[in-house]
Formats: sequence, structure tokens, C-alpha cells
Amino acid sequence: MLKDDPKSLHLEVRAAEARRNEALKDFDERLGKYTGPWYKGSAGDGTTKFDPENYAYEYMSYIVPRLVFDNPRVRVKTRRVGTQGSAAEAIQHGLNRWVRDENLNETLIAPAQDFLWNFGIMAVSREEGDAEIPKEVREHIKTGRLKTRAKPTDGVELGMVPVARATPSWPTVKRIPQKRYIEDYLASDRSEIRFQGHKWIRDKEDLLDEAAEFPDRGWNTDVIESMATNNARESERNEGANEDAQREEVVGYDIWIPERNKEDGDGYHGRIYTLAVSVGEQGEVSSDFIREDRPFYGPRSGPYVFFGAYDVPDETYSLGPLTATYGQALDLNRHALSLTESAGHYKRGIIVDASKPRLVDAIKNAEHDTVIPIEGFNKDDVMPVEIGGPPQDIATYIQIARERLDRNLGMSDAQRGNVSGQGTATENQIANESATIRVQFLKRRFEDAVTRLLRKVAWYMYHDDEVVFPLGEEAAQGEGNEPWFVGGNFDPESGATFDDLELEIEAYSMERTTEGLLQKRTMEMVGFIGQVAPLMPQTPFINWAQIFDKLGDSLNMPDLGEMVNTEALMAMAEAQMGEAGPNPKAQPRLGKDVGAARAVAPRRPAPKAPAPMGPQSTAGQQSGPQAASQSGALNA
Repeated sequence: MLKDDPKSLHLEVRAAEARRNEALKDFDERLGKYTGPWYKGSAGDGTTKFDPENYAYEYMSYIVPRLVFDNPRVRVKTRRVGTQGSAAEAIQHGLNRWVRDENLNETLIAPAQDFLWNFGIMAVSREEGDAEIPKEVREHIKTGRLKTRAKPTDGVELGMVPVARATPSWPTVKRIPQKRYIEDYLASDRSEIRFQGHKWIRDKEDLLDEAAEFPDRGWNTDVIESMATNNARESERNEGANEDAQREEVVGYDIWIPERNKEDGDGYHGRIYTLAVSVGEQGEVSSDFIREDRPFYGPRSGPYVFFGAYDVPDETYSLGPLTATYGQALDLNRHALSLTESAGHYKRGIIVDASKPRLVDAIKNAEHDTVIPIEGFNKDDVMPVEIGGPPQDIATYIQIARERLDRNLGMSDAQRGNVSGQGTATENQIANESATIRVQFLKRRFEDAVTRLLRKVAWYMYHDDEVVFPLGEEAAQGEGNEPWFVGGNFDPESGATFDDLELEIEAYSMERTTEGLLQKRTMEMVGFIGQVAPLMPQTPFINWAQIFDKLGDSLNMPDLGEMVNTEALMAMAEAQMGEAGPNPKAQPRLGKDVGAARAVAPRRPAPKAPAPMGPQSTAGQQSGPQAASQSGALNA
């Protein structure tokens, strides 16, 4: 078991930072080439060299919009349908509402860029809101249910500015900069990691104020008072100290150790240690616990989500495509810059016999495409010359280097939207499909990480009874119905657990859909419905609702199954058959061949607000043992 004293953890942190720095070696140089010399004004003197072929920017601008363009839509199912169906429906409504309120697509852009360079890190925690639950909602919640099972500060310290929330508790996510993340440096696989953590920077005065306001959070004021302060953020940027503007900042580390799991009750997994590190005036380094260690209230997998593109054998840090091809980009730009400089030295002139001043003046003053009469002119008196210029051999090699880099990154003129006409339609299609497979793989890896992120958020919704918020119109059913999500209201006696929930991101929900593509998909949908509608009464044994769901996923229309009322169609067909009477030409059949009743295709129910999950149900709402105490939403 890992030692959890300040000195031992400080040594672990230092070793973890050294290993991380190896993975991020020369990263600042790569970022400088990505942004160009004009980003920070370093090109003002006109002598700063730049990369003519900025592949990092081109690739980033091409791939990031394909990874995340819109908010993801979540679908939640359960393998315990009988006891947990309403809970899954409530979590689905709650997550989709949370994604919109958090504007998650904007939050995911930064880890998407980290993902293409090296690796991205997101942390999931909770923040405390300052709003009260409305009285009409509280009346529907059973007495004593809203109890504080865990403080919001039991999560990791994200150093976030408190935000007014219309809920007592709210799951929150934040990107952790690559330079601040640490993990077990001896692990050869992510499943072997024994600790994770990150560095945070806060004002010393803010820490002291929080310790005084919340004495139950375990802050050690003596340690805070003794900590040396400096411009920690500026030092982190490797830009030196700013003597004109001093900030009284301190540095701390939150370290999550899953194996340090004491008997703290359900929902607690591992412990979090908050370590303070300060450097004195003489350069001496000291470390101590700035806060008492505390149980981590959250998912078993911990608070961190790792975004990685390509795995490296026996390494925990992943490899991004821009890092893997950086050497080839350097080679290409070295020759491209040489070609640029050679083109800058190119000169073209005319050599004239200096002994004939009239000839010199005539050539200087002559306009374009005019006749210049010169008496006694000799063609050897004038000679056009070219000096310098780009060598053809370098231009040829640049083309070879560019094609090699394109192959490794999966880029092509067809992918860029530039078709020169030199390649056939079949060649362009093959190149496009090959590149699409690479992009789809990156999208799959990124969506997997987003799914893990949303699952951690859903964990708090499922377990935390202080997560209460309105769901909006999409979950409403009927006029005057205001549905609310109420977390933590589950039935432990039902046998269902959070692990029984299955969460997936709806296909194409994070992608951009153009107007033309949306029109095309709508016309395809209308045509398909027109073709199958006559067949549906004749084939009641086919689950048409499920077919419409599959079609909706492929067309990025997840509500397609709700647009077609298969049950009404079947009922209408049966009514028409009843009015027409029996067919005299039909052959008689035995009851055992037909069956006692006609099979009716199941219909996907229209979206409705999940019923209140508890014995406090009002008239006309679900109640009883099956509905009691599951995580759900409340119709107030």
C-alpha cells in the first residue's frame, strides 16, 4: 500500500511530474510553431522565421470540428428493466438537460485539441449552489430525504469560481491542463495506475477565508499561514517573476489514491490527499498536508477522465497524431523555408552595353509592348539575366515530403475539398474512404472518453439527493406540467444498482449537420415512411418501432420512432378491415393457425416526464413498491 505521509507523497509527486514532463518534452516548441510567430508578437522585427507549411493548424482546424461540433445527446438504458426502467428514463432526461445547461460542446473543445497533441484530462466534481428548492417541489419529496450524505468538497479541488446555481448541488467538469496532471509513474498500463492527481493554484488569502468560513472542511490554517507565496502561474509559464505585480499565490496538489479506501459507507471510493508545496526564500522546498485527508465521494473509477488517441505499449500516456508526425513536419518545413528564402533571393535583370547611353535610356524609359528604335543596334548589346531562384530539386523533394506527411495524417486534397481533376472519381473515393476510417477511429476514441465523462456525471445524479433541477419542455407531458429531476431517490432493496445502467451517445449528435444534408435526410425519411406504411398492417410481427429507431440513428433523427404512431396505424387498419367485412374469397383457417389474438407491433411510447419515484406520489401518478425510491424526475 502506498505511503500516505507528506514526505512520501511529495516524492511520488516529483517523480510523477518528471515522467509527465518527458511525455510533454518540447511541447512549447510545437505550440509555438502551431500558433506562429505573430501570436505573441515575436515577429515584429521581421526577421523571425516561420513554418510555411503549418500542418498542425491545418490538421487541428480539420479534425476538431469533426470531433465536437454540437452538444452530445445521451441515451440511457438498463439491463434491469423491470426495477430500473423509470430511473434510466429520468437519468436520460437529466443528463441531456445538464449537457445543454453546461454547454458541454464548448467545454470539450480544449480536451479535443489536447487529444490530438498528446492527451487530455477532465475532472468531474460537484459544486454547491446557492438556490433553494422551490416549495412546491419540496412538498413532493418525502420528509427527511434531502439529507447531506457528503459535502461538495469531498471531490477534487478544481479551484473554480463559485457560480450561482438553481440547485443545491450540481455536477461540474473542468479541463485539467496537461502540465498540471500527474499519475503513477511506474504503471505500464492504465489499469495499473495506483494514484492520480493534479496541481492547483489559489490565492493564500482565499484559502484562509474558506478555512474560517467552513471549519468542518478540515483546512489546516497553521500550514496555510506558513506557506511561502509567489507568482505561481507566471512561474509555471516559464516567463520569470514579474516584480511589478506580485500575487500571493500558493501551490497545492490533490492526490486520489483508490487503494486507501476506509470503511466510509456506500458511494465512497478511495481517499483524497491535499498536499501543499512551497519554496522558501533560500530555495528550500517544504511540503505538508494543507487539509485533512478525506474520503472521495464519487465513482469507483475516480474523478479523472483520460482522453487518448493512440496507445503506446507499456506506457500510460497516449500518442497524438500531431506528435507522431512532428518530425516529418519539421523536415517538410525545413525544405519549404529553404525554398522560400531562395525565392526571396531571386532577381531578374537586363545587361546593357554601358558605352551606349542612348540605348540604356531607351530601355529604361520604354513602356511595355512598345517599339524602341535604336540606330546601329546589335543583339549582343542587350542580354536578360536571372540570378538565384528556387532550385527545382528542392521543389521536387517538398512535394515528396508533403505527400508522405499527408499519408501519415490521413490528409488529401479530396479531404480538404480541393479536387484538381488529376485523379479519377474512383481514386478520390478510395482516398476519402481511407481517410474517413482514420477520422472515424479518432471520433470513436473521443466519444468513448466523453461517454466515460458523462457516466461520472450520471453517477452523482443517481446517488446525490441534493441534485434537484427543472428538466424543461422536452420532459414535460401536457399543459401545466413542470417536471423536475430529483437525484438520489433509488431503492436499494430492488437489487438494481448504478452499474446496471447503460449509457451511450446518440450517433451523429456531436457532428455538424448542414442544411442541405438535413433536407436530404428528411426527404429520405419521408420516402421510406411512404414505402413501408402500407406494409406495416400486413406484417404486424415486425417491430417497426425499433426499425424506425435504427433509421433515426442513421439519419441523425433520434425522434423518428416517435413521429410514426405504429399503434394507431394498426388500430386504423383493423377498423378498416372490420368495416369491409369478411372476404368471401378467403380460405377458412383454424384458430390454432391464426392464434387467439392478432400480434400488434410494440410502439415506442411518446416522451414523457418520469413519474415521481416514491410513496409521495400525487393522484394519477405512479406509486407503490415498484416506483418507490428510485432515482427519478418529479412532476411538480
